[in-house]
Amino acid sequence: RQGRFDEARTAYQRSLDLCRAVEDRDGASRTLYLLGACAARMADPAEAVRLLTESCLDAERNGNLQHQEQALAALA
Repeated sequence: RQGRFDEARTAYQRSLDLCRAVEDRDGASRTLYLLGACAARMADPAEAVRLLTESCLDAERNGNLQHQEQALAALA
């Protein structure tokens, strides 16, 4: 099972790189959330908090309340 999370993290990181390259701020925020959730499942709480916090802040800057709420809920 752990290998699947490694694969997911790699795919999410590629997605984040692409979102940033094309300046897709909502996509980047969502992908940061997914990376944070993946880190949490991989028992890396410090990385999960870092990624989820970045997702939340990006969502707030983008005015995307739904993504912000999801990131805040995951941090709780």
